[in-house]
Amino acid sequence: MPCTVKRAMAGALAVLIAAAGTTVVHAEKLLPAQAAADAKAVRLAPISPWVVDYDDNKCSLLRTFGSEEDKHILMLDQGAPDSSILMGMAGSAVKPFQRTGRIHLGTFADKPLELVKNPSYGDLELYGPAVMLSIFMREGEWEPGARVQPSKAQEAAAGVDRIVIRRGSKILSYETGNLKEPFVVMHDCLTNLLTSWGLDAAEHAHYTPPALTNENAVARKLFETYPPDALEAGEQGSFRVRLIVEKDGSISDCFVEEATKVDDLRPAVCKEMLRSKFVPALGVDGQPIRSFYVTMITYRVS
Repeated sequence: MPCTVKRAMAGALAVLIAAAGTTVVHAEKLLPAQAAADAKAVRLAPISPWVVDYDDNKCSLLRTFGSEEDKHILMLDQGAPDSSILMGMAGSAVKPFQRTGRIHLGTFADKPLELVKNPSYGDLELYGPAVMLSIFMREGEWEPGARVQPSKAQEAAAGVDRIVIRRGSKILSYETGNLKEPFVVMHDCLTNLLTSWGLDAAEHAHYTPPALTNENAVARKLFETYPPDALEAGEQGSFRVRLIVEKDGSISDCFVEEATKVDDLRPAVCKEMLRSKFVPALGVDGQPIRSFYVTMITYRVS
């Protein structure tokens, strides 16, 4: 579950989002299609096909929307084959949704919009204002609280045909079309990631992920790394961290990817994440296996 460290440091917060879960609570009964149909809603149609980016450390679904003169982008990022998604939206129509801790998100056609707390903000080159949401995807829902096997993401994505965000009377709808087929390709990319990290993809088809046992202590240490210059400048940033967890629960590798553009925020994230203590992952036979752990870390000034 998400862990927020609150200490008196001019309003700075370090948020460790375990396995990428932004805080989400059910809010209202408005369905995505109903929100998109509002007369004030901005509806962005696609102007490109889906593109799957096969990176060494993540897989990304990318698609542009709007017009050639005013392009917007939607990014669905996975840094490992689990149920966590980093959702990024950028473009001129995203600007009204920045600088607020509360955004309503609608994804599944038959599920109402939900209140998403603690989104991250930044600017994306070529597109401008950006909002980042870290969520879980499981069959029928995208929310924190449960991890599923990666193949289940395809079944879940079949229930999505648009992605809607709302802030008060402002509504923005990315008219994505059904997401099942793009997530089939995403699954293949994620399977390749495991192999490139030296992990057994077959073992991870059905497994129990490693469990972080000292989350609060790690989050506290991360808080203490917040650079004074970044604090004074009001810098905020998000980072995705991937650890390789060995059969004995030890950590053999750490990789950090910056999720939002920041200028001065360069905390020693891996140094602190290497203090993590884990119960190792278990294979289908109940025996420990070499595996991975992914989390989002968000530094925020309140």
